[in-house]
Amino acid sequence: MRLDGGVVCLDFTNTIHNRYALPVEDYIDTPERFYSWSAHAGAISRLEAHRIRAQREVPSDIVAEAAALRASLYVLFTSAIAGRALPKDDVATLDRWVHRAWRRVSVDPATPGGLCWANATADARLPLLRIALSALSLLTSPTLSQVKQCEDTAACGWLFLDCTKNQRRRWCSMVTCGTLAKMRRYRQTQAEEE
Repeated sequence: MRLDGGVVCLDFTNTIHNRYALPVEDYIDTPERFYSWSAHAGAISRLEAHRIRAQREVPSDIVAEAAALRASLYVLFTSAIAGRALPKDDVATLDRWVHRAWRRVSVDPATPGGLCWANATADARLPLLRIALSALSLLTSPTLSQVKQCEDTAACGWLFLDCTKNQRRRWCSMVTCGTLAKMRRYRQTQAEEE
């Protein structure tokens, strides 16, 4: 599972492999895959993932909740990229998650990230709460102007934070989409020369 977004909320929107291609692969389509991805991406620690999985009461709708938040974040970020107003329904979705997160967190400068989560080790929705705060932080930051969408919109459509000096990054990953685009251009050039 690649993490090309540059920040956890963008990596979360990218949990659909080749968003515009068929068939679509959803990296978080089961609770097990969701918690594995969350640990891999840093939304929760491996210990937190283990403790959540050990619970007998993981919400049955956790995958649906994750998919709904992911869809709203994708719309919010692609709207921001296009310079459009953020859709009210998607803002409201993020707002609900942010408020849930704030009820569970307190400031603690002694902890990594400066936040202390109440009952974090037993909260099955902890990854979504952290992702929501990550999204809020990015949406309200000057860094939002660095969010881009992979130019391979025929298949990929992933989002990423462009931290390059010249702000001209075009692909979610040069290794995957960038290489494929170069191969397509090469083949097209070869076909035109024949």
